[in-house]
Amino acid sequence: METLPQLLLRNARAHGTRPALREKRRGLWHETTWTEVLQSVRALALGLLAGGVKRGAEVLLRWRNRPECVVAELAIQAVGAVAAAGEIVGATYPLPDTLDELIAAGAAIPATRFEECVAQGSAADRAFGQLSHQDLLTPARALSAGGELFSFQSLDQPFEQIASVAAWLESGLCLSFPERSETRLADLREIGPSLIHAEAPFWDGLHAHALSKRTAATPFKRLMFDRYLEKRGILAEVLLLRPLRDRLGLSRVKSARAVGVAPAAATLRFFHALGLPLIAGGR
Repeated sequence: METLPQLLLRNARAHGTRPALREKRRGLWHETTWTEVLQSVRALALGLLAGGVKRGAEVLLRWRNRPECVVAELAIQAVGAVAAAGEIVGATYPLPDTLDELIAAGAAIPATRFEECVAQGSAADRAFGQLSHQDLLTPARALSAGGELFSFQSLDQPFEQIASVAAWLESGLCLSFPERSETRLADLREIGPSLIHAEAPFWDGLHAHALSKRTAATPFKRLMFDRYLEKRGILAEVLLLRPLRDRLGLSRVKSARAVGVAPAAATLRFFHALGLPLIAGGR
């Protein structure tokens, strides 16, 4: 089994100019190709080597739900170090907030050193916290693939590492990040991901959002909602279920899971009625 950085190398060679990461800034989507991701990871990894980071070292970084955290994590793992999951007292190396000096120092190291370090990695090596590359990739390979991926939570959560980072590298799909938590639902609809693994508050919130739309709708649309939500057949699918899934950004979802604590029973009933087999439980 390969490591996460080894999968990055594979995808950069296979997909090159295809979009790998996408983030929304000031209302516009910005894409980064697989080749560009690899270049960024290589530059930072060489900087880490220049900074004295050794194999097996714990490296702290400021976790956020942004593409730069993915780049930093892969650079850490590429040199055989471990991306620390949260604040670890006595961690070997805290990653500085400003990386320019670190990257500049890495320019003195031959680029081939990066590939050498990545080739030395083992799937049994720790990658994130106490989890190995194999721990992350094995469940990621069981997830449905195809379409788009969307990151919902901070990347310091194990399930987000599996459903976003590991699934992204394993599938070679594009991983998108919302502009901020307040725009997450609108950004979700624009992307239309195929895989959504999120905590219960997300699913409960999406359920509440759908009910608020029903309350604000015209009397005819409220009647359609009440009459067809829990019905099956072509009429219900055409008149309500398919448009509502599209409105919520769920029209392409193939795998939906509530990780951790289960959502409210009413939330589960709602999504099952909507034709989305939401699974509760698991990491």
